[in-house]
Amino acid sequence: MAEHTRELLRAGAARHRAGDFGAARLLYAQVLGRAPRDPDALHLMGLVLHQEGDSRQGRALIARAIAQRPDAALFHANLGRLLRATSDTEGATESWGAALRLAPGLADAALPLARLLRDQGRSAEARARLTAAIEARPGQAVLLLERAACDQDLGRQDEAIDGYRTALEAGAVRAEALNGIATSLFLQDRGAEALARCEEALAEAPDHGPSLWMRAVLRGALCDWRAEPSPDRDLLGPALRTAIESGRLIPQPFALASLSDDSALLRRAAESWIAAHAPAAPELVAPADPAERAARRGKRRLKLGYLSSEMRAHAMGWLMAGLYEAQDRERFELVVYNHGRGDGSETEARIKAAVDDWVEIAALPHDRAARRIRDDGVDILIDLKGHTVGARPQILAARPAPLQLTWLGYPGTTGAPYVDYLLADRQVVPHGEERHYSEAVVRLPDCYQVTDPAREIAAEPAERAAVGLPSEGFVFCCFNALHKIAPPVFARWLALLRAVEGSHLWLLDGPAEARGNLRRGLAEAGLDPRRLVFAPRLDQARHLARHRLADLFLDTLPYGAHTTASDALWAGLPLVTCRGRSFAGRVAASLLEAFGLPELITTGLDDYQALALALARDPARLAALRRAIAERRGSAALFDCRRFTRHYEEALLTCWQRWLEGAPPTGFAVAPQAPCPGRRDASSLAP
Repeated sequence: MAEHTRELLRAGAARHRAGDFGAARLLYAQVLGRAPRDPDALHLMGLVLHQEGDSRQGRALIARAIAQRPDAALFHANLGRLLRATSDTEGATESWGAALRLAPGLADAALPLARLLRDQGRSAEARARLTAAIEARPGQAVLLLERAACDQDLGRQDEAIDGYRTALEAGAVRAEALNGIATSLFLQDRGAEALARCEEALAEAPDHGPSLWMRAVLRGALCDWRAEPSPDRDLLGPALRTAIESGRLIPQPFALASLSDDSALLRRAAESWIAAHAPAAPELVAPADPAERAARRGKRRLKLGYLSSEMRAHAMGWLMAGLYEAQDRERFELVVYNHGRGDGSETEARIKAAVDDWVEIAALPHDRAARRIRDDGVDILIDLKGHTVGARPQILAARPAPLQLTWLGYPGTTGAPYVDYLLADRQVVPHGEERHYSEAVVRLPDCYQVTDPAREIAAEPAERAAVGLPSEGFVFCCFNALHKIAPPVFARWLALLRAVEGSHLWLLDGPAEARGNLRRGLAEAGLDPRRLVFAPRLDQARHLARHRLADLFLDTLPYGAHTTASDALWAGLPLVTCRGRSFAGRVAASLLEAFGLPELITTGLDDYQALALALARDPARLAALRRAIAERRGSAALFDCRRFTRHYEEALLTCWQRWLEGAPPTGFAVAPQAPCPGRRDASSLAP
């Protein structure tokens, strides 16, 4: 290459690094005008075209560069990047594999390959690839960090901590390594140590987004609000909020829902998380072709696939068991795709007995699990996890079913372009708030939450002394997880304890540090810490029974009671809630509306505190509420599983009919008290 041409290429690369893609493209074009087959110019032009949005042409140019110089490991690595960006995971894996065969220690290939494998649930394989690259070229801090993250994925927290320390010795960015150590400590229930490592990381880099995030999560989990940055809004604080809004930080959406009730921010975070961890190729979100619709049109029964890891003695299993038993088997075939551990419980046995098939996919990588669902011919795939712990949106990203829904497990949007519908109701997603959801919103008429009416309540305990409560005095309780308690709500609880002499607060057990911080909160408010009692975890029947020993359930914000709220009402315990600004904070209001007790819903924390205090001071009114709950339990829409199932099935059939017609997903409301539609074929639905 002539010297002038090389100068053009260097100048283009400089503009490229500076982010001036247009100028770089023009300079590369001049080089290619002089030397059309030059591999360096083809490679760099391919990269800049991709960065300008033309990934197809970018891939083609880099492929031409590889044809000219097949031994250029970096070319293969960058082709892998472009293929990954368009969700061609197989092509990306092949390209990175080729790069590593040429240069076994190349971090530009080993690192993205490991991250792809981790996103596919193949952390053990990712670790092996990283180890090979580290052995070929020792001391690469970025690879050591990623290998420690693999150990973290695999539950080997001690090895992960050692790995992060090794990465520190190799010169890794201190904030990143310290934050990794903090995460592993948190996963070992060593919250105070984890928080100390976060503070150390932020002392090094005050704007380090992951450490700001982990500190906020830890403060919530430990109820440690001494440095709480924004008591009147959420637990994020301005620096963390800015990091999320700018895209510098991609938080886990489920954890974010406990820290903020900003629905716009929650959608942005969900979409960012999906784009980073579970993207889909554009062709996978396009409408199905007419031939596929025609092939499925004449089916007598729709095949429903339920995707979850919690088909057992868990909140999901307790809610769903009755629905599986109530579904119309002449119109629907039910298949559970379980990617969690079994527990041999009665709940698990009930679900297995109720469905047509139970498929274990926990050991399958995401792509093979998706292939199994597709090969089974599932028509509608219903994901019950969303962004909750153990979710596998990467399965849905492969579009294994023509119609895909999210429901029940996660109170918010998935942000995934391949999830078509969200099942909700008018309380949790009020009209006008559809913009906060990437899915089309389907509103069920009573409540979006199903409840199994066969849940048993044990006869014991009969006395408060058996659970550590005093025999006399008013008992406020909240059996939500402790991380749902936020400072503004806790301040109201302290005010209630102060106003109601001899009262106690009864909470579900949690981390020792959280218990200590909450008790310290009472002491600092001038209250006896012994007025705070923690309830150990019990089996479901005994847990429901002990609700009878409390007087009033107090909800939390910004993430409120969900299954815990229906538990309280099922057990006969009145519940006071404050309607929140997000889905997660409105569920208890939805339950109370469906149960016929809207008078227990408030719209501000002042009213919430006032109502709780009024009930605590009025035994007759509270007794009347208890009688009303007992009387309505057998007739309220909230606990009418068969009624719910009719509405739910109408929702599914309407979604399916629209898909058969080639219509895009569009929100709608299911009419209340729909008559039982009889025995119609799924293809003959008229909504």
